[in-house]
Amino acid sequence: MAGRELDGNQAGAAGTPASSDGARGRVRCGPMHRPDDATNPPAPYRGLTPERVLDALDAVGLRGDGRLLQLNSYENRVFQIFLEDGRVVVAKFYRPVRWTDEQILEEHGFAAELAADECPVAAPWPLVIDAAARATV
Repeated sequence: MAGRELDGNQAGAAGTPASSDGARGRVRCGPMHRPDDATNPPAPYRGLTPERVLDALDAVGLRGDGRLLQLNSYENRVFQIFLEDGRVVVAKFYRPVRWTDEQILEEHGFAAELAADECPVAAPWPLVIDAAARATV
């Protein structure tokens, strides 16, 4: 639970927070992150800007129209992206070092099996990376 944020109803004994981080109704539990602390590396997604998300999709032939919406995800970064051709796709960026390529492929294979059995699931699309575009991502 270290570093977890709780709202005022979940924090402390009888809802009384021990310390507040200044945000209304929010309490930070556990050690605070200090950017200069060598034991706390920077957030793994710090460089994942909207421009980089759109560039990544462009590298596989999916041209975004500039609109994207970040979706809830516990470990990874997931975006709903609107394409120039009118389609809407979901792109998932896995947490660096957390997942091996083998684990990701296993997850994709399982989702494909579910889709083949007509289970409602967003199955991954097979994509081909444009080597020239990949150099910019």
